[in-house]
Amino acid sequence: MKIYTSLLIIILSVSLSKSVRSQSFEILSNNITQTDAPLRHAIILNDSTIIAVGGWGWGSGVIIKSNDYGQSWTPTDTEKALFSIYFVNDSIGYAAGEGATIMKTIDAGESWIYQNSGIASAFQLRTVAFLNPDTGFVGTANGPGFAFLYTYNGGETWNNSEPASVYGRAKLQIVNDSTVYALPYDNKFYKSTDYGESWEAIFLPENTGSSRDMHFFNKDTGIVAIREFSSICGNNMFLSKTNDGGDTWTTDLFECDYIDNLTFPTSEIGYATGTSYSSIGERYMWRTIDGGLNWEEFEYQVGEEFEFVGCIATAFACVDQDTCYMPTNYGTIIKMTHASGVLTSARDKDSDTANQLLIYPNPNNGIFTISNKSEGESRISIFSLDGKKIYESTLNELGESHRISVPNLQSGIYILTIITEKNSYYGKFSKL
Repeated sequence: MKIYTSLLIIILSVSLSKSVRSQSFEILSNNITQTDAPLRHAIILNDSTIIAVGGWGWGSGVIIKSNDYGQSWTPTDTEKALFSIYFVNDSIGYAAGEGATIMKTIDAGESWIYQNSGIASAFQLRTVAFLNPDTGFVGTANGPGFAFLYTYNGGETWNNSEPASVYGRAKLQIVNDSTVYALPYDNKFYKSTDYGESWEAIFLPENTGSSRDMHFFNKDTGIVAIREFSSICGNNMFLSKTNDGGDTWTTDLFECDYIDNLTFPTSEIGYATGTSYSSIGERYMWRTIDGGLNWEEFEYQVGEEFEFVGCIATAFACVDQDTCYMPTNYGTIIKMTHASGVLTSARDKDSDTANQLLIYPNPNNGIFTISNKSEGESRISIFSLDGKKIYESTLNELGESHRISVPNLQSGIYILTIITEKNSYYGKFSKL
């Protein structure tokens, strides 16, 4: 019991500290990405496959795909610049952009076909999202009049919503099987709970400004980034969080900052970037480890080649809480590892890895596999970060791997330990 208690104390004390391991940045150069076009958006298909889209203003665009963790990329030229990409499943995906362009793939981005959006080419199609292979939505901007597109047949035909019923140029987010959020650059956002048949306008906190990005964890709980004009420095930003679908809000003010991208790989771990510069060759970004209650500022690198130019990250595509790809407006991609910092495995040092467990997938839905530790009888335990034991089992011997099923855990970060007669092992995982 003494070794067991001591191990838990060590793990918890390191877990709750602020600097277990800092972020690492790898700049994937234009020679690697095979493009110097501005990249606007990216998506992860699996831990090794990433697709990014972009292009030059009203001109031509590009789709780039990597199947080897970003080490090499294959480009596909497009007629117009692209703003957004979304995959319904491992095979079916959509991209949207300038000139009312909608493109579809059914082979995981190996080939693309153009669809007829049915609206004037002056429209920019800024964001796309799908509830299922048949039902999807596209938010537009800068067209002659109003457009918000929807399809119920996988994009074979696209329809235009009634004017003023919904608008979503900033972001679309699918929350569950029937719920969609649409965000304009406005003092409100829109919510549909009936597959997009009808929309409810939900207003942001008073005296803040216009929305820029959002992330909803479920149909009621979400965070919205809001821009307020500042006569002193141009921009103030608010990160406003609601737990009741927008009836009430708690708000954090970021003076003289501009936050334009939000992502949450887990319910607790989130990242944000903006347009502010820090020191030469570095830019500001923010991180939260408690679901957006508190944010920590740090810097990311853009590379020596772009020290004196306006190179910034334009989006996030995260494999998990610790590995994210950040496309930039100069065609490069920044690969960030150890991203969550304080939430890497306990005692995570290059010289101290023998007792760390491999837990996969991570994050997971409460069903996962742990790596082989075959040393006779083993006691497996799971703890919350406050030290409360919430699971325990004893095995005579672990095989090459062992599957654990705890699907009823609440979303959050957990510590897993294995105690054998000879050794103690530990790891962390995130329950989505």
